[in-house]
Amino acid sequence: MLFRTSLPIFDIGFWLRVEEMSLFSKMRGFVLILLFSFSFLPNVFASHIIGGSIHYEILSGDLYEVTLTLYRDCSSSTEYDDPASIGIFNSSGTLVHNLEINFDDATVTSIETESYNACFMAPLGLCVEEAIYVGTVNLPPIAGGYTLTYQRCCRNFSIVNVPTGTDVGITLTTEIPGPVLASVNANPEFATHPPLVICLNAPFVFNHSATDADGDQLVYEFCAPLNTNVSGSYINPPGAPPYNGLSYNAGYSSVYPIDASPAFTINPSTGLITGTPTALGQYVFGVCIHEYRNGVLINSTNRDFQLNVTTCDPVDSPVIADQENICSGLTVEFLNDSDEELTYHWDFGVTGTVADTSNLYEPSYTYPLPGTYEIMLVMNPGLPCADTTYANYVSSPGLTPAISSYDYYCDGNTLLYNFYGEGGTNNTTTFQWELTNNGETIVYNQQDLLAISVGDNGTAVDVALTVSQDGCSETVEDAFVIPSSVVAEIAPQNTFCDGFGYQFENNSQNADSYHWDFGLMDAVASSDEENPYYLFPDTGLYTVELIAYAENLCPDTTTTQMLIYGLLDPSFDPQEAQCYEGNSFQFSAQGASTDEAQYQWYFGALATPSISNSQHPSNIHFLQEGVYEVALTITENDCIETYTDSIEVILNPVFSAVCDTAIGCGSVNAIFHGATEYNYPVHYDWDFGDGTTATASSPVHEYTSPGIYDVAVHCYTETGCIDAEDFIFYDVIEVHSLPVAGFEISGSSDELIGAYAEITSVSTGAIACYYAISDGSTYQSFDFSHEFTESGIITITQIVENELGCTATAVGTVIINGYVFYAPNSFTPNEDGINDIWKPEVTGASTYHLQIFDRWGEVIFESDDQNEPWIGNVHRGEYYAQDGVYAYQVVIEDLVGLPHDFKGHITLVR
Repeated sequence: MLFRTSLPIFDIGFWLRVEEMSLFSKMRGFVLILLFSFSFLPNVFASHIIGGSIHYEILSGDLYEVTLTLYRDCSSSTEYDDPASIGIFNSSGTLVHNLEINFDDATVTSIETESYNACFMAPLGLCVEEAIYVGTVNLPPIAGGYTLTYQRCCRNFSIVNVPTGTDVGITLTTEIPGPVLASVNANPEFATHPPLVICLNAPFVFNHSATDADGDQLVYEFCAPLNTNVSGSYINPPGAPPYNGLSYNAGYSSVYPIDASPAFTINPSTGLITGTPTALGQYVFGVCIHEYRNGVLINSTNRDFQLNVTTCDPVDSPVIADQENICSGLTVEFLNDSDEELTYHWDFGVTGTVADTSNLYEPSYTYPLPGTYEIMLVMNPGLPCADTTYANYVSSPGLTPAISSYDYYCDGNTLLYNFYGEGGTNNTTTFQWELTNNGETIVYNQQDLLAISVGDNGTAVDVALTVSQDGCSETVEDAFVIPSSVVAEIAPQNTFCDGFGYQFENNSQNADSYHWDFGLMDAVASSDEENPYYLFPDTGLYTVELIAYAENLCPDTTTTQMLIYGLLDPSFDPQEAQCYEGNSFQFSAQGASTDEAQYQWYFGALATPSISNSQHPSNIHFLQEGVYEVALTITENDCIETYTDSIEVILNPVFSAVCDTAIGCGSVNAIFHGATEYNYPVHYDWDFGDGTTATASSPVHEYTSPGIYDVAVHCYTETGCIDAEDFIFYDVIEVHSLPVAGFEISGSSDELIGAYAEITSVSTGAIACYYAISDGSTYQSFDFSHEFTESGIITITQIVENELGCTATAVGTVIINGYVFYAPNSFTPNEDGINDIWKPEVTGASTYHLQIFDRWGEVIFESDDQNEPWIGNVHRGEYYAQDGVYAYQVVIEDLVGLPHDFKGHITLVR
């Protein structure tokens, strides 16, 4: 996008910086050209771009990142370049790349302006913007290196020291040295941009130095700025080198570019520029930095910029603000109402020492003694515009009132407090207490308050202590709530037959610590837990005491009587389930602690007997199967506890097993099934009669030896009703012998023509024999002779059968060599059903490939399938071939892999 303005573009300046980085080293080269202009001088300066820079570095390999930085007045109507164009030329001046960087990717921020002279203030309203463009480009090393150039027209018409006009522009250029001068290099990097404004008749000092990452030697000098060599305001791409310097107006030169006394000079070693301007105006400067490596010049950096000389106002006089707090103590904070950008020196007025000074803008100082001190503040010390002012500040003794502590004690039912105050520094200090409770305030004028009643329990008290001394007063405040009275309370006993251990429940109120005494006259019979558990040594009546405590309150004490019995925990041992037939249960009660315990059993209406008062009832019989709940109740020490559990009476199982008869030849797979239906697991031990066993409920077993077998199974239970039963199945498995198949092949020729074989059976145990041959022939005799009509691998299968109907199989093969090929010489594909297709007949081929050619030798049909015919079409249906004579070629491989090639002609007539 071009600049959108009809006016000439002035005052564009740039810095061009080059950096290179690689995996093993980082070197920087720096070539800069800068031109500045400003808009703060009425009717003199225009609002345009006022400076800038270009920087590049190697990211990796030959990839460079290029950064263009531009500065302009915030009120400028001149837009930034979009895109900004940087031309890259080789040593012959040929443009090898035009790097365009879009403004949409630029970052724009504001920068501040400075006058560069502490005695003067820069004009108000200045605002400068910075825009940063970033792009990348690949630049492989080449002989002579590269020249990077940015060009823009035009310079400001109001410049004093050089001619101006629409043909006077700015060229920014730098070089990447070729590999002969430097394998890698980084341009010098300037510490800051040139000043935005300098003041008339004010000494000017500016550090124009730069740093070089490669450590090269840098030499500074004034030089002439460069003009453009391409017309136009927005130049894309820039013109090729070389570039000419500007000529100076009369009275000016590159070494005297500005009206000044003393004249402006630049230190060749440090880059420090000094001088005093004597005339208002805009001036163009040029500075060159020459970069030497090992005494050899490898690059020069050119920077030009525009200095704007204007009238500046002197800085205001220093002002010490009034002290804000004269009772803040010996450490005093000093307040400065002067300009924060200047330098200052304070003297805090302590005689006999030089350590009471500071150069901070607003320092603090701790005085050795309280008193009134005369403070001195010097603004811009050491400069011609230095100014001094004085003020008085007070250092107070420093009051830090504190309620150091308070405690209490009980006087009967009255809670009395002691308060202790601190904060004075001498015997003139006074203390005043204010205690406020329920809106009523009581005042005491003494340092410590002893034995003070401050209010009722549960009320809030505000405490304030004011310490006064030498005209200063400070107050500290505190507040607390008097807790409600402590009430000690033990919850009533709620269990009596749970054994010697008891879990106490504490119902005290407003307490935070406790002490229990369990009434044994023993030091260990106590606890400080809130709700303790205690194990008494024996039954009996015990007096238990509880003392409840709370901070800042009086304790409270209570006692209670505890009646401790032994543990009543009835139970009986779990009973194994019994079979219904002959069931008889024995029980034994447990859980009483004395011989006076009474027992009551209940077994249910279907039990004989149904109840019992014995501790150990026996011979309890249940009349039918089922699950019964048995209840045991024990009465002891006026306590009654009941325990219940269930027993089970189970019907005897009815065992069942199934074994089907199985008969087979050679081997038999037999299936067995344990058929008992029962609510508890049933186990099976199977004996298959052939020396093998199994424990599965329904196993499958293979018999592989001829014979007749008996099968036995043992059925039993291990849970519920425990019972067992045996079953034997006689002669249920019968395995018959197999005949042995086999035959011999003799008298066979291996050639297709006249090939035959004599088949002789060598089977045993067979009464019948059957043969199947892979060419489709069958025979039902033991021996026979067979003539072959096909070549290939011929399979002969024999099946023999014995008197029991069992069969066996044997397989043999015969290899017949040779092949047969025949191809018709004409066909009529007219769809009349007669001779419509053409197909060679092939026997004995393992591979097949057919091609058909027209009279020009082009293949019009081909196939690898010997059963696929040609129907007279071309390329399988694109169109049909005309009547005529066509050539064919068939290539086959016979069954032993030998190739054969057949060629001929076909006459096609429709």
